[in-house]
Amino acid sequence: RPAFLGGFFAHQGRDIIPRWLKLNEVVKSGQPANQVNQEADGTEFFQKLVENLFPVNFAPASALARSLNVPVDAPLKVLDIAAGSGVWGIAIAKVYPNAVITAADWEGVLPVTRRVAERHGLGNRMNYIPGDINESNFGTDYDLATLGHILHSEGERQSRKLIQRVYEALKPGGMIAIAEFLVNNE
Repeated sequence: RPAFLGGFFAHQGRDIIPRWLKLNEVVKSGQPANQVNQEADGTEFFQKLVENLFPVNFAPASALARSLNVPVDAPLKVLDIAAGSGVWGIAIAKVYPNAVITAADWEGVLPVTRRVAERHGLGNRMNYIPGDINESNFGTDYDLATLGHILHSEGERQSRKLIQRVYEALKPGGMIAIAEFLVNNE
């Protein structure tokens, strides 16, 4: 079923919790349990993770798509940064039949994006930009860009640079939609 979360929980048990169990070592050494923020080290990890995250993020992505103040028949040019499974762009494309999505992510992750887009019947409305999102040329004139749960892994300085680059890829009046984990200061 589309909302089945079994893959997500299996991934948590197999790939996430074992890393958290090394927290004492990480704190003492100051080094991550496993490095996954570089393409060479993290592609396999993210290939497994992103497809399992699709059902977790589809409802919020669909809510975003429905909340855009844009006529449903408008031709939208959408940039999906760190697209992963493509959930943000796919949800938008399902609401906006004239939307074309450009998914930017690591070359090794984009086959997952393609597979999920095809499964949703949207392969012909997807374009792809392989590479590091901090270096890739996104192009220009996008109506909307999505940053779905990526900024928390980039740190403040790199996130500011990425948001600036994404802003420069928008056409005048374009929008950036950010989905992110926020710290509860209380």
